[in-house]
Amino acid sequence: MLFAGQHDKVGLPSSHATPLQPVGGGFKRALDIVIALGALVLLSPLLLVVAALVAVTTGHPVLCRQTHIGFGGRPIGCYRFRTTHSLGEMLVQSGIDKLPQLINVLKGEMSCVGPRPVAADDLPQGGEAGPYLSARPGITGTWQLGPDVPSRDEAAALDSAYVHNWSLQGDIVILLKTIPAVVRVDGSTRGHPMS
Repeated sequence: MLFAGQHDKVGLPSSHATPLQPVGGGFKRALDIVIALGALVLLSPLLLVVAALVAVTTGHPVLCRQTHIGFGGRPIGCYRFRTTHSLGEMLVQSGIDKLPQLINVLKGEMSCVGPRPVAADDLPQGGEAGPYLSARPGITGTWQLGPDVPSRDEAAALDSAYVHNWSLQGDIVILLKTIPAVVRVDGSTRGHPMS
């Protein structure tokens, strides 16, 4: 068995009208496909080694799916390497545990850059849910770039600003800034405020 976990159904806030396309439309989707394919090819040796290590230390399945809310309120299963014990801590600290989300990007469920993936229970109520329902959740985003992990309210404000001010140039800048931001020199992590 390769995956663990399953999808749940969620209800949308009744006041929200889903746009026809996620934020960024076709240009953002094209960039996502190019980046995800390139990253999967370049990182395939690392992914295979990590999968083997997880299988040996944790057993099968090597991947799990965490249910989050995607574009339009659809539940999506965000892939991650299963993490337990000391190997799991290393994978989480380095961000390697989330690399399988590149598959979610290719499937059109996630974007390389976007608002944080949030679970149904963490989805803001009313109009504040709009940014999360109007865009594909991202593997990275503005919430990952600051010196400290933001609080939920701070992260929600960053996500809202990202969606309302989206630009292709902004996505490229966020991608370029993500690598040094994921693991700082002191070894502390830049995880999701919700995780």
